[in-house]
Amino acid sequence: MLLDNYIIRIYRRDKADPRLMVGTVEEIGKKEKKGFNSFDELREILVSVGGRTLRRKGKAQKEKEAQRE
Repeated sequence: MLLDNYIIRIYRRDKADPRLMVGTVEEIGKKEKKGFNSFDELREILVSVGGRTLRRKGKAQKEKEAQRE
């Protein structure tokens, strides 16, 4: 499991549809900011920051890594 820190700024949000929002995401320690226009875009940014996958490793992936060692 990875631990990352972000600054998430939400500038506008639609009260009728809370999934519609405009803002930026900044990973602590990096100068790059990424913009988003919906909750789904925010989620995609957080899942793919720096090409990493923030999901837990499955059993099959753990077994493959153990075989490599």
